[in-house]
Amino acid sequence: MRIDAEQTYGPVELLAVVAGGSGTPAPITELSLKDWRHTLDANLTTAFLTFRTFLPSMIDHQRGSVVTMSSTAGRLPSPSSPAYGAANAGLQMLTRQAALQVARHNVRVNAIAPGAVLTDRLIQMPARVRDAVAAQHPLGRLGDPADIAAAALFLLSDASSWITAITLDASGGRVAL
Repeated sequence: MRIDAEQTYGPVELLAVVAGGSGTPAPITELSLKDWRHTLDANLTTAFLTFRTFLPSMIDHQRGSVVTMSSTAGRLPSPSSPAYGAANAGLQMLTRQAALQVARHNVRVNAIAPGAVLTDRLIQMPARVRDAVAAQHPLGRLGDPADIAAAALFLLSDASSWITAITLDASGGRVAL
């Protein structure tokens, strides 16, 4: 995959690691091992494999910036999503580990932990449910995909050249509660 991308576009210097899914909502006592592994693979193992594929080239070129897309679920426990929360907490730590290992090569690695963002899944929910979710955020609204894109662009840009190994909570203040 990396070789094909580099042959077509040149060295990869900017990378957004966006994978995953919410998994099966179930308490720990009812969550199957299959669902647990599927959620961890979708959210954490895919990031590991992406790092393993693209970081060597960034190290070789002594330049790069990576942003992983996590979730506030990795910061705030939820009674219904233990696998998703654990996978995202793991992704945030994997991001920090990668940042530590590649920093001396002028490669930065950061994460974004969005709160509830107005995506298709939320748009399909009844308005009263969306309003209740929005009320959980101190800014009183759901995030817009553009909010998350702006955070990613900042972290990928040279404007954040002194920032690495962080998780940026793009959550309308939700994590502060």
